Amino acid sequence: MDDIETDIILEQRQTKTLVKEILKEDARTRNSDLWLCLQVWIKKQNIKLLIPPEQIKEMITPETITRARRVIQNDDNDFLPTDPQVMIRRQFKEAVLKRFYAHNQTILNEYFNLKYGIA
Repeated sequence: MDDIETDIILEQRQTKTLVKEILKEDARTRNSDLWLCLQVWIKKQNIKLLIPPEQIKEMITPETITRARRVIQNDDNDFLPTDPQVMIRRQFKEAVLKRFYAHNQTILNEYFNLKYGIA
């Protein structure tokens, strides 16, 4: 396993640990991915965010935004990355994540359903 692959797997493991901690500490995070992301960034990564509480519910979740970007770039072939290395890194990361999560067929099936509309 090379360094980049190791880094991707390490990031997945560390993120899972942080998310588990937040899910345990704050029940609201179990019902809102946006709230979960905010709490990970604020409480676990010590990132200062100045978002008025009343505007949080107006925010589009990061997953929804990136999913839209993936459809636009991967399915519609519009507005592709200007740096070819970005595409290469994304494809490599996708391959590593598929192998990493291969032991959990449910997650893998969900991934294929989201990406290709098949399970």
